[in-house]
Amino acid sequence: METLAFALPVDADKVADGYAFVEELTGKRADDHHQLHKMHGLKTMSVHRSHHPLEAIIVVLQGDDLEKTIESRKAADHEFFTWFDGQIKSLTGKHWSDFKTDALLDWHHEEGHRKMGATR
Repeated sequence: METLAFALPVDADKVADGYAFVEELTGKRADDHHQLHKMHGLKTMSVHRSHHPLEAIIVVLQGDDLEKTIESRKAADHEFFTWFDGQIKSLTGKHWSDFKTDALLDWHHEEGHRKMGATR
């Protein structure tokens, strides 16, 4: 399984809106969130808030073919995704897919350090 992590900045005045978004996403929109992301091949999504030294949302995605998942998701035309993407843009000023990231270190408790593909 592949893992991808990225961060999006959040203005301090948007933090409360972020919590409201998560509440709605895990409440009345939970079924759409679950079914539609699963349909596009996403296996797990973990979202974290960085408080210090900067406000940011950190997203960790896992799936069997994340490049395919992300391309499929970008092309999706569904009301839920229009709403979801708008929420992310409102909170961060960025589209969720506006990231560039390289994995630098991958350590596992049984395997130790695993080879990474990042280059300078």
